Amino acid sequence: MSEGLKVIGFVEGLPNRSVPESWNIESHHRAADALDSALHARIARMNERLRRIPGFEDKGSVLTDEGRIDADAFHADQGGPYGQERIMKDRESVKLYEQDFPGLVSPEKRFHDGELGEGAALCVLNRFLGNRFLIVRTSKYDDYRNLVDFMVVDLEKGGKPICAIDEIVGSEEGNDRVRKKKERLNREQGMRLRYGVAAKDDGTLELGEFAHLPGIYAAIERKDLKALFESGADLSSDDGEPSEAEWGFFDRIIGSMRQYITDVALPPDSPVYEFLRVAEERLNRHLSE
Repeated sequence: MSEGLKVIGFVEGLPNRSVPESWNIESHHRAADALDSALHARIARMNERLRRIPGFEDKGSVLTDEGRIDADAFHADQGGPYGQERIMKDRESVKLYEQDFPGLVSPEKRFHDGELGEGAALCVLNRFLGNRFLIVRTSKYDDYRNLVDFMVVDLEKGGKPICAIDEIVGSEEGNDRVRKKKERLNREQGMRLRYGVAAKDDGTLELGEFAHLPGIYAAIERKDLKALFESGADLSSDDGEPSEAEWGFFDRIIGSMRQYITDVALPPDSPVYEFLRVAEERLNRHLSE
């Protein structure tokens, strides 16, 4: 960690609100509606930004409406790396997985804490770090098959994917699912993405498969998710000063990442440290203002 940075579990000085765990169905519905609107605006803006990159002017949407990497953008007919057979095989794999777990495609899924948490994290991480990093949700294939929720590309340091993020909403205490996630992320060979994005030195995008990505665990507490949505923060906006609820939410995510890499003793040359350094500087700059 850079000298003077205080982020361990969370940045000292930001409010640690005490919010009741209870969050009723009506609250979830309001949050989902607000998130849908925010994602629609944010993803449209991100796709427009990606289409300005040479070679992608006519590609359409690299990201889906959920902010996921769109596997169809990787088709050879659109200048991508994969033929029709590869795309169709992966699409069938996704379909079979969703048949085994129908809750993944249920209309009610948008109201679940996990879905709200991923959407909120996408908005907030891009709000604070989007000028430096490309942060997107992975394709459904990589979510289901490779168990990765987000990928992060450093747009300045070589333009390569630097890490994969697995995120969970809820308490960590005594949670066997959390333990298994952390063990999997700490594999020596790292994480793999079939549908990954990188930025070349000439400013163009590269689509393809990437392996050996460091995995990071990110925890979101339900109370912080509830506080964010009940604050009325505009998650679609990149203008003006973020709200205190957004700062607090960002603080907790980055703090949980820092705690994870400290616990697993991530190698000191990992590019993840640069990602956290930029995030922590952003937080500490806010505290000093």
